[in-house]
Amino acid sequence: QDLGHSPVLGRVPGGGSSGSLSLKEYLEARGAFIELQRARPLYDSAAVANAAWRARPVQGEALKQLQEELERWAPRLDLDFNAQLLEISHAITATRVTDPPPPASKGEALSALLSVASRSLLVLEELDPAAFRDARRTLLQLRGTLRELYMSECIPY
Repeated sequence: QDLGHSPVLGRVPGGGSSGSLSLKEYLEARGAFIELQRARPLYDSAAVANAAWRARPVQGEALKQLQEELERWAPRLDLDFNAQLLEISHAITATRVTDPPPPASKGEALSALLSVASRSLLVLEELDPAAFRDARRTLLQLRGTLRELYMSECIPY
């Protein structure tokens, strides 16, 4: 099944207090996960490796929470999570024409990481409030940490 061309399903009950999520929303959250995962090598890049040590574990926790939530929602949307993982892996490793060159400076790298965290958080904030709650909270923490790092490392006072 080509999820990129699937019709948007109606909301699927999540049971109890876990809310509901549409296929479109699931794919948006999956896209946020992919972007966060694609940004992961930046944390180890020479430009920010020493500065990003505080943010790296928070980003890892956000990825873990997002993956767990994606796995939890997949069966409710009649999706095979193993197939989802395969699609996610392909998307993470695919070269895109629009990929920017690697950041040349610490400021560019931290800015790129902050941008990815902010965009991912915005995506999750648009979803059902009961979905991806822990990941949203962790992404908020990641964005704050990266913002502090950017300000302390890149803005002269």
